[in-house]
Amino acid sequence: MKHAVETLVKRTLLVILLATGALAVGCVSGAQDRDVDAGQERLSQLQQDIDLLREFNRLELTKAQLQGLVAQVDALHEAMRARDAGRLDIMNQLQALLEEQRAALLRDESVPPAVSRQIDLQVEKLQAYDEESEKQLVKFAQPIKDLLKPEQLDILTWVSEARLQAIEYLDWARTMSDDDFKAEAEVNAEGLAEKRDITKVEILDIYRTARAMSEEEYQRAKGQLADRLVPAFRDDSLPLDLVLIRRLQPDRVPIVLKEKLAQMK
Repeated sequence: MKHAVETLVKRTLLVILLATGALAVGCVSGAQDRDVDAGQERLSQLQQDIDLLREFNRLELTKAQLQGLVAQVDALHEAMRARDAGRLDIMNQLQALLEEQRAALLRDESVPPAVSRQIDLQVEKLQAYDEESEKQLVKFAQPIKDLLKPEQLDILTWVSEARLQAIEYLDWARTMSDDDFKAEAEVNAEGLAEKRDITKVEILDIYRTARAMSEEEYQRAKGQLADRLVPAFRDDSLPLDLVLIRRLQPDRVPIVLKEKLAQMK
């Protein structure tokens, strides 16, 4: 767990530094201002690329898999651009209505009921459009799944990460003294179970099962116990196909994949 915490701290520190740099931009002007903006954008871009490359490198893709993934991701992003055009139309209508609402409030006047109703209507349209867009984009999941091995899909959909976290917590539960377990395990299980498809009682049962095993028994059963504990570390309310598509939606994904493909012999 120490490595995961150290990585999170370093990542958080970098985010803070980048954010601080963004605030500092406001103190600079002219050509230097544009240079700082460009530098800030490039730093953010580099960090995105590094995060993506770490994930894709873990997949250990073959050249054939990477070629297929590039083609599918290109198709996905083309569909996203087509959907964005329709979304922009709704956003423009909503913006005009919000401008009207803002102007009325600046004059300290009541917002016309018709304007308020139209704002609500456009917000509902935007939500419905986004839901329909995701349904359309999820259709790209199956061709991508056909390209990848189960263990590669687990990495892209956070299942493997959740399993690693589950194993860390199982190891933690086993190393605790009886007194520490009584003092900490219930609070820990309650926190993990919050808004997850697993209960505190189930988590405690998994912990106790792991603690009752000999080291040899535990090593044999650790994978199965971790699978039972996985729901504590990922949101099961999201279908895995949707998680997969969302992981491939960032703008830098097709760029990084193509650069990676160009490096392969």
